[in-house]
Amino acid sequence: MPFFVPLFPGSKSFWIILLLCALVFACEDESITIPDGALQEHTVDLEGTWKVKQVLLNKQDITSIFDFEQIELRLEMDQLPTNFTIETGSAPFPVIKNGRWEFNDPSYPTSISFDVDNTKRSVDFSTPPISGDDSFKISFSLGCPDNVYTYHFEKQ
Repeated sequence: MPFFVPLFPGSKSFWIILLLCALVFACEDESITIPDGALQEHTVDLEGTWKVKQVLLNKQDITSIFDFEQIELRLEMDQLPTNFTIETGSAPFPVIKNGRWEFNDPSYPTSISFDVDNTKRSVDFSTPPISGDDSFKISFSLGCPDNVYTYHFEKQ
């Protein structure tokens, strides 16, 4: 017995086949223009001077307990990260001398590394930075891994 699907206007099969035909024949082939460079990955740009806005220690706000306003981080870029300068006063920070910096991935960084006198110190971004943002957050420990600092930087 051959397979037979009744195709009369009241049947579900009729309407399904009619809908499929409409979808197939209704689509027009429109050419899509993608601008040059639209699909290229770009290096995240964090060039500029950054000041600490907030500091958390193990998720507790300690900004008012210590003078974190002394911290100023200047990041330089020449298409890719290059040099940095840091002023910490007496505030804790992973590095206390100037040097070079880099991302672990220039387009989608999850950490930033500071290289001072051939000693590299990497810290994680709390959330990956985006070019054009006026803030970023890093998290790190200084000696004791149970104490995690989170520094919220804002661009000056």
